[in-house]
Amino acid sequence: MLYDVTEEDYKLFFQITVNIFEDSYKALGDSEYYGFLYHASVKFLRHINTAEALMHGSTWRNLQDEDEYNYFDQSSILTLLRTSYENLVTIAYLFFEEKKETKLKLYKYRGYYNRLRFPIKITSTELEDKINEEKKIVVELEKELRELGVPKKHMDDWKPKGWFDLGVDCKLPITLCNNYGYS
Repeated sequence: MLYDVTEEDYKLFFQITVNIFEDSYKALGDSEYYGFLYHASVKFLRHINTAEALMHGSTWRNLQDEDEYNYFDQSSILTLLRTSYENLVTIAYLFFEEKKETKLKLYKYRGYYNRLRFPIKITSTELEDKINEEKKIVVELEKELRELGVPKKHMDDWKPKGWFDLGVDCKLPITLCNNYGYS
């Protein structure tokens, strides 16, 4: 259960978030690689910050003696923390291990590739243009991955480790990794 995660675990999680954000901002410069890291860290920071704000609770409006009824939106907190966990371990996997350029390209390739596989009813020319642009991105990423020596079969079958294993690899507290499946 999530109550096993201590305040110290949360403080560590938050400090990691701030460090990633600050470091990626400093290095943003001219690299698509750092641009992706920066946007991932901003998303991470916003989720963890919003989760913290929700943990302070709120009152029910328009209730007599509303201050007596402090409300915690536990499902939203858990969702934001789960998303933050996913974001942290994804950032660590993509950016803080070896072969990061290849992993990032594989990650992007699989994201676009998987999205294109889902049937969608085209309702506007903007949507059709977006789909066509993403098809071009997939072709370009496939070309870049082949140049890096990645076989097509590996591109189509690739996926990172599971969320729990990625958290363990990050050396996050085991209670945090264990709670991922329960939230």
